[in-house]
Amino acid sequence: MTIHPIGTSSIALYLSPSDLEERGVTGDTFSDEAALTLTRALCREAGICLEGTLEVDAYPGGDGLLVFAYVRPPRQIWFIFDSLPTLCAAARSLPALPPSAALFWWKDAWWLSLPGTERCAIHILSEYGTSLPSTPFREGQLAEYGRPVFDRQALEQLLLYDP
Repeated sequence: MTIHPIGTSSIALYLSPSDLEERGVTGDTFSDEAALTLTRALCREAGICLEGTLEVDAYPGGDGLLVFAYVRPPRQIWFIFDSLPTLCAAARSLPALPPSAALFWWKDAWWLSLPGTERCAIHILSEYGTSLPSTPFREGQLAEYGRPVFDRQALEQLLLYDP
């Protein structure tokens, strides 16, 4: 068995026919579901953390099994900030301001929404606020009870008022 990390969110995994036999499977009858389960287990054993929605491409054959697995970024990430000065400081620390950032006021806190693909901004903002994955309930609660502040370019708009 060979596992090679590819960046921080992908791996390439190769299992020889004898590796597969040890686990009671054959490469010819291997399903994507079985590849997903096996990939998660083998990554845990190897100390590789692939959190989130994992997608796999499995290529079974007579020479074993080749699996490429990658973590699909979440559709949306929410950040909660207790104070506007903290949110503004977070915005100033970003090298580029995400244009699709949206801002809400709800439950005495500032709620900032970013697409899950904004990985750099997500990492930096997590030092300033609390991050939460997107859920249908949270989005529905914010739509119903929250007050929209800026629906786009929220960080740019904030920095206009607090440079």
